[in-house]
Amino acid sequence: MASRSSKPGLSLREKLSFFKSILLIPTTIPLVVLRYFIFPPANSPGVKRAVVQHLLKSILSIPIQQKMVYLPAPSTGSSVIKFCSQASPPLNHKLELLSHDTRLHIIGPTIDPATQPNILLFFHGGSYFHSAAPSHVPFAYACSQSYSTPGSTTILAVLEYTLSPLAPYPKQLRQAIAALNHILTLTSASNIVLLGDSAGGHLAASLSSHVLHPNTDTDTGLETVHLKENSKLRGLCLVSPALSFDLTTESYTTNSSTDYLSSDSVNDMIVNFTPRSLALADAIRNPQLSPGDAPATHWSHLPVSKILLAVGEREVLYSSCVAFAEKLKQAGASVKLVVGEGEWHDAPIVDVMFGMEEMVGGTRRAVMDWMREMAYLELDV
Repeated sequence: MASRSSKPGLSLREKLSFFKSILLIPTTIPLVVLRYFIFPPANSPGVKRAVVQHLLKSILSIPIQQKMVYLPAPSTGSSVIKFCSQASPPLNHKLELLSHDTRLHIIGPTIDPATQPNILLFFHGGSYFHSAAPSHVPFAYACSQSYSTPGSTTILAVLEYTLSPLAPYPKQLRQAIAALNHILTLTSASNIVLLGDSAGGHLAASLSSHVLHPNTDTDTGLETVHLKENSKLRGLCLVSPALSFDLTTESYTTNSSTDYLSSDSVNDMIVNFTPRSLALADAIRNPQLSPGDAPATHWSHLPVSKILLAVGEREVLYSSCVAFAEKLKQAGASVKLVVGEGEWHDAPIVDVMFGMEEMVGGTRRAVMDWMREMAYLELDV
């Protein structure tokens, strides 16, 4: 299973630290509201967003080992099954068990690749630690519906990858490769769109790097992606992707007060995801681990027809996302960069989860529009 099979033991001090952190959250929320009305920040997104930002920032500051013990969440598979059963009418669901403990969930009103050639492969975010959030699967399914035509409904494939820190890199990349190779047995590359948000965007970019420059050394256990010569994936959609292990980019400073992510929370993901034997300096030089830090030349001849990169104007990952889009353009890729005005990290997922209206010019709408373009995209053959 992709869920955690064991929990770490905590010392008394760690247990007390956790309960102190949890108790502080409701007691500090009134202070956040009061401060908002007394000293409203410039270009404020609203009091509700200020409260949600405080809540998420507080939860993210809790060490991962403590959250593993006291804040368990339903597995990604459970969320998929629940979504399919509660849909009206209920959706079909098929679980594919592949190599490397890979669990691939196939979803749709009907599931018949022979008559439904378009497939959207989704990698969810969550710092590689959290399973899919309640709003992840609905978002991905809405994307698959946008990437459909009246004559053919797109099939959604959701990868339930193994979570860290129990399974560090490259376990998740092995599973992403297995998922893509399986889908390539069902349809041609030109019918496949990859979608990933946050850590899932990192996984999609890492997979793209591996497709372009296969790293099949025996110590990695990575297989080659079975992409036919001169074929291309139809699209790659990255939503607030965590692309770089460099925590010194400008937006970590300029957007530290407007995003719920911080350099500390991103570093927490890196530490728990990266193999302990690998130093950070070496990880940054590894294009599969830190794809955003690879030079533009690394991305030349990327076998993807169209790329969308959506990022929030106010998120700490802003600088690395903009820099990555520029590298892709320099490499000759067809890439569209969308910046969500006033948005923080992963707005299409988080805003829906907390019942907040989409910001004007938001990235969610841009993603859906791009998916519709992909449905009718005419490709050179």
